[in-house]
Amino acid sequence: MLRRKTLVLYHRGYNPENKSPNGILPAVCKLVETVNRERQGSCYWLSAKPKCSQKDSSLLEFDTNPDHSSNVLVSVNPDDYSAFYYQYSKNVIWPCLHGLSHFQIKNEETSSLLKRFKKVSNVLANAALHLVEEGGIVFLEDYQCWYMPSILRERDTKLNLHLFFHTSFVADTLDRIPDSLKIIENFLLCDTLSFQTQSDLEAFISCIQSYSTHLTGLDIEIYSKRIYVSGIKEEHSRVIDLLIHPVGIQTEVIQKTLDEPQAEVLPIKSNSKKLLCIGRMDYTKGFKETLKVYKHLLLNEGLDLQLELVAVKPNSKITAYDFYQEEVFELVTEIEEIIRKHKIGKLIYRSKPLFFEAVVAKVLKSDMIVVPSVKDGLNLFALEAAYIALHKFNQGILHNSLILGKGTGASDYLEPFFTCFDAQNVECFTQAVQNGFEKKAHMSKKRLINLNRALNKLSLHNWIQHRLSLATKKPKNWDFETYGNN
Repeated sequence: MLRRKTLVLYHRGYNPENKSPNGILPAVCKLVETVNRERQGSCYWLSAKPKCSQKDSSLLEFDTNPDHSSNVLVSVNPDDYSAFYYQYSKNVIWPCLHGLSHFQIKNEETSSLLKRFKKVSNVLANAALHLVEEGGIVFLEDYQCWYMPSILRERDTKLNLHLFFHTSFVADTLDRIPDSLKIIENFLLCDTLSFQTQSDLEAFISCIQSYSTHLTGLDIEIYSKRIYVSGIKEEHSRVIDLLIHPVGIQTEVIQKTLDEPQAEVLPIKSNSKKLLCIGRMDYTKGFKETLKVYKHLLLNEGLDLQLELVAVKPNSKITAYDFYQEEVFELVTEIEEIIRKHKIGKLIYRSKPLFFEAVVAKVLKSDMIVVPSVKDGLNLFALEAAYIALHKFNQGILHNSLILGKGTGASDYLEPFFTCFDAQNVECFTQAVQNGFEKKAHMSKKRLINLNRALNKLSLHNWIQHRLSLATKKPKNWDFETYGNN
């Protein structure tokens, strides 16, 4: 078996044929493609594959598609994989990452699920050691990889380990997750830790500081951009770079879609009030909050408003999502009854995914886009909507076409240009919608230029170049200029 210099480890398999050009999966696919193109096929993509046959467990399977030759799958028991991803990752860790621990599902089986989570982590990490060269580079993508650095370091102390936090991070993330000290010890075995926003990085530093006195055998000095670790074992002594670099979007793909004849931007009539909200069915995305505000606007404000809510149902069965979806359905049913009774408003609810071209078309035809996330990593739809809003402004369509929940990671970068609000505060949310419809947005030429510069910097290309810089052992931090409101 030919080992390669670089390996990307992500729980999902390589799949470049995605409905959207933007997202974690397309981003990591582009990263692997770029490494292989620029460095003569030097990168593998490793992921887990549930397989029924017990004897096939831990076997490596290379993709036979010549276009996917970097794709490697390691077989794991289906029950173990279910515990690893659908149960422990999504029901125990995911809520805490977003500061929504009341959605966490813990029971007498949690310790058993943790053992299975670690078992799959061990299978993936050991498979990685068969694929990557000694002293090579391993990109660990997201929280499913949290237990892997210790396994990798034990066998190869010279590996370059780079962990990227695609999701958000809050200061008390680890307080309600079992085995939190072990997780932190794994963090401290990496060479770099990268985050989507400054807020996530600051929360991470606060978290590490609160646990630092409980880490036996380790001396830690924590600064804004580095952690200095010294320990009894050689592999524990290192300088860890703390970096910020948002994943970003493929603006050139959006522009190509906007350049199509059918994407012509038409002025929206003043009496047409269409609100659009798109995302995955997830309690972090603020769908319940959006429906409550819409209900209030219909009943208390008499605002004749059309809401199109696209809440895409996940393919997998995740308990907390199922409960949340039921609550969303109840609100939808309640609002549909209000609409029938009062003959005001219109609610369009969809749960099936849309192709990217359809998303762009809906954004263009809406008066306002709302991204009401309670808390999320970045939310690439927010960046897509901002880019389309810029296109509208350049076409002379002047209205407040985008409002963002402050929990949306992208709001850290877009707040100078668009209205941001507390999605969990109904009054604040309502006011943001009303102001958006009542006031025409104005952007000076300077602000439009600054918005264009900001979105160009928030590109997938820049994120990939940042990741590639890690391989040179000269990591570059992402220095985002503060663009003013002038």
